[in-house]
Amino acid sequence: CIMKKLLMKRQSTLQNLHTGEQTVSAGLLAGCSDLALIDRCYAAGTVQVRTENGSFANSSFAGGLIGYSQRSEIYNCGADVTLDAYCKTANAEAGGITAMNAFGIIANSYSTGTLTAATDRTVDDSGVSYLGGIAGCQAGTLVNCYSDCTLTSKTWTKFVGALGGMATAISESYDSYYAEDAALTIEDQRLDPPVAFGTVVPSGYNEDGDLLNGAFIYNVTAMTLEPAALAAALNENFAAFPVDPAELTVPLLRWTVVDGKAVPRGGAAGITYVPVEKPDPTPKYAYQDGVYYGRDEAEHVIVRIVVKDGMFCDVFRRIATQKQLFLVGLRDSVALGMEVFCVHATFLDFGDNLRCMKQVAGSLVRQGIF
Repeated sequence: CIMKKLLMKRQSTLQNLHTGEQTVSAGLLAGCSDLALIDRCYAAGTVQVRTENGSFANSSFAGGLIGYSQRSEIYNCGADVTLDAYCKTANAEAGGITAMNAFGIIANSYSTGTLTAATDRTVDDSGVSYLGGIAGCQAGTLVNCYSDCTLTSKTWTKFVGALGGMATAISESYDSYYAEDAALTIEDQRLDPPVAFGTVVPSGYNEDGDLLNGAFIYNVTAMTLEPAALAAALNENFAAFPVDPAELTVPLLRWTVVDGKAVPRGGAAGITYVPVEKPDPTPKYAYQDGVYYGRDEAEHVIVRIVVKDGMFCDVFRRIATQKQLFLVGLRDSVALGMEVFCVHATFLDFGDNLRCMKQVAGSLVRQGIF
């Protein structure tokens, strides 16, 4: 769906929204958005979504405004919501503004309410919950926002955060706040102290060999959220704003206190752009001493790498068949490499995880090892 500038207030309930074998996305404003511009929207109500009997790709998305937001701009918005997402065979994601902020921006907005999610962990290849006060998955830009939400994952996950369940490697999050006593719970375990993001993805190379900067987080702070102090902090950020106002489609509004809550309903804010220096994203690798093996589907060793004193001291590779190596050519067929050492440094044998092995082969080439 494509939306232009919207000024609206909505109170509604979407409950017991079920789907069989497909993804379901629901929000009080829209289920999904792509290339949308959403400005000065407020929503209050309940969203409940469930996905049953789907495949690993059929996730559930519940958002206060938008279920799944892609390449969209959300400015000066608010949501007071109760959200619940369940998925039997994939991920269950919920966010106070949106369950997914993919390649978009959420600026000068807030959320309050109660969010819950669960998956069926007894099912093979089942997913996990993603819960965030602003975005269940933060894969875009977030700036000058706050969240005061209670978040509970009824099943195991590592993606529960007061602002976002996960901050991906392409995300940027600035000048945002969350309650210092926010209630974040995974199964029966309370996260104390609460965290802004459940999982923060560092820099690294993707499967295509592209360097991703890693999640960048700046001036994201827990505070008491006393309305007057919160509004003042949000307004002070305009004096040294980390996002170029020339890139914002609409003016950002000043924060004021209405009915005991900090809301963006003042006049247009005067913004002074002060860029934030970002660190060099190039990963710094460290290797654990040991012998590492890569095997083909027949359990034959096709790669053996020895690490001693943190350095590669011996590399053995056996070129067998095109099937075992997937692609002809050394650069595409080397089985083991650097990213795997970082994440799986204690593993001594990677078995037949060939996809992972191929992913890291490019790192060896880039480092001049092959």
